[in-house]
Amino acid sequence: MTTKINWELKEQEQEMSRIKGGKVLRQLRNTSNFTLKEVGAMLGISFQFIAQVEQGFRSPSNQMLESFAVCYEVYDDTIFQAYGRVPLRVSNLLEENIDLQMAISKLALREDKDYIIKQLVSMVM
Repeated sequence: MTTKINWELKEQEQEMSRIKGGKVLRQLRNTSNFTLKEVGAMLGISFQFIAQVEQGFRSPSNQMLESFAVCYEVYDDTIFQAYGRVPLRVSNLLEENIDLQMAISKLALREDKDYIIKQLVSMVM
């Protein structure tokens, strides 16, 4: 029973991410003054697929999210964050750097991780 509830919660979270991400993509497209057909032509995908993504019915791949970012001339963080995903360049960095993986693993175990994360973010920003 618990597994079914967890599965349903995960599906709801994924749906909410698709809806939020789709709204962000639609807003970026409108701000850029592009039509669905123009974006479809630039990305080599159908405008119908883009409409489904913007409405939250479909979930684009990470590569597609990067393509949207290039098309709308925004940092990919904006779009990935809306979908609750980690940008590819960040996940690639993690995959390539075992020391960074270990540091994040150790950080996740600490009770004061929120404080440390805030400190790290303030150093980088």
